[in-house]
Amino acid sequence: MILSSMRRTRATSLATAVGMMLAAGLLAQQPSASAATPPSKAADVKPVGQHFSFRGKRPTFHEDNIEVVVSAADSEGHLSLVESQWTPAFSVRPHYHKYHHETFYILSGQVEWTIGGKTQLMKAGDLVHIPPNTIHSVKVIGPENMHSLMFYQPGGYEEALAIDGMLSKSQKRKRQFQDLLARVGDFYAVDGPGTPWQEPAAGQPRKSAPVFSVRGQRSGRTEANVENIEVALSSVDSEGQLSIIESNWLPGFTAPPHIHKTHGETFYVISGKVEWTVGGETHVLGAGDAVYIPPNVTHSVRVLEKIHSLWIGTPGGLDEGADRVGDMMLIK
Repeated sequence: MILSSMRRTRATSLATAVGMMLAAGLLAQQPSASAATPPSKAADVKPVGQHFSFRGKRPTFHEDNIEVVVSAADSEGHLSLVESQWTPAFSVRPHYHKYHHETFYILSGQVEWTIGGKTQLMKAGDLVHIPPNTIHSVKVIGPENMHSLMFYQPGGYEEALAIDGMLSKSQKRKRQFQDLLARVGDFYAVDGPGTPWQEPAAGQPRKSAPVFSVRGQRSGRTEANVENIEVALSSVDSEGQLSIIESNWLPGFTAPPHIHKTHGETFYVISGKVEWTVGGETHVLGAGDAVYIPPNVTHSVRVLEKIHSLWIGTPGGLDEGADRVGDMMLIK
């Protein structure tokens, strides 16, 4: 109970901070009786470092059904990674996002996505990628909750949640607040499923084409101490936004201290135990834990128990090889 209260307090603090910024923005649009006094000193900006994220200790929203695994602030704005539980009654009407890519990885349960008039039932291990300006809707199928990860790019999903949580039901019925939430949340509802999309021909670019990635239908490979390596989402399929690689790391797997020059990495542990040392900070991660590693931050890893994990690279390219174009550098 105390832990849950602490998590809600962190979420409330975020909502308050965002609300203050929002209020300042709205007030800035109003005529002022006197000119504002400029600050005497510019605010110091602290570089973003590594971020360890532990299940049960993260900011939560909507009665703890949504956890922010990696926030926009954690990832220098590159993405928000959100873990959520959708109940059997959950559904979202047809809508689109003007500026954001959304990717959902199903951890458990079943869900039905309709994208551009095409419908796909998805289960554990499946993934869907939805580009901007693509009409889509969703509903949970069956009697069980649907447990998923959402990758939202660029980041900021948690800020929209914070503002939504601040508004009362009566405020949400007012047009000005509805417009505000639509802009902040980049959510635009429509009538109907939208124009059907066509799968690009072989060799053609996938620009603005959604992706259904189904476990068991993806190509896989095995390396030393790593098995069942599958590219759940490639850089090409996401228009360079991100890569998501699913794999099992076996006891004995290690990676020496190294950096990546141009991309950040996020590792999410589905099961097992692994020890990460990032920027001089060492933690053991278990099921539901994660770590975000910015570019040029030294890190190493060793597996303690066989792990099933997701390896996310932002921007994309990890599916082309961990040392793509000399991006990886060993640290002695």
